[in-house]
Amino acid sequence: MKRGAEAIVSSVFFDGIDSVLKERVRKNYRVEELDKKLRSQRTRSEARITGEARRAGVKTAAIYSTDEKNFRIYFELLDGVLLKNVFNSSDERKMEIAKKWGLSVAKLHAAGIIHGDLTTSNMIVMNDELYFIDFGLAFFSKREEDKAEDINLLRQSIEATHSEFAELIWKHFLAGYSTYSNNTNTVKRAAEIGSRGRYSKRTFPKSSIKRE
Repeated sequence: MKRGAEAIVSSVFFDGIDSVLKERVRKNYRVEELDKKLRSQRTRSEARITGEARRAGVKTAAIYSTDEKNFRIYFELLDGVLLKNVFNSSDERKMEIAKKWGLSVAKLHAAGIIHGDLTTSNMIVMNDELYFIDFGLAFFSKREEDKAEDINLLRQSIEATHSEFAELIWKHFLAGYSTYSNNTNTVKRAAEIGSRGRYSKRTFPKSSIKRE
């Protein structure tokens, strides 16, 4: 289905059910012992954060099984459409979905979860609901700067992928993001980061897994 820098995503059967397998692959440039440790940690972290997102009221694919020893997570197969394709279509629901997107991200941030990769390729629309996938870069943080960088990345993504409707999508996203709680400071901070034309250096909390 997909091969990324860190993992391979495949369509498989798990316990007789159509499922999705995410398997973190070996990095030959890393010492083998360190590589295994990092893949195990990141597998465990992704499963944990996905579960926390669900408890925060955000829709995600259900996890059927986590195999830290073999660096695998088995997910529910979502029979839906990528948000990217919805935004590129004539679907009349797309601005309402953009609001749902904002509301869901606000719920993540309120729960102290930073997704880290809020692109329209990591969202699936199914039965009029929006599901988040791929928490592989996610981490826990309450820092305003991290929340702001999360939504600034989202804005840059929609400007690059959906330039024709980017401002309208962003407007509706912010409408949804603001309805859950008072996120005025986060939105202002994101605007400041965007105006710099570059990302500020992110400092990960000690509890998160550092990326190389």
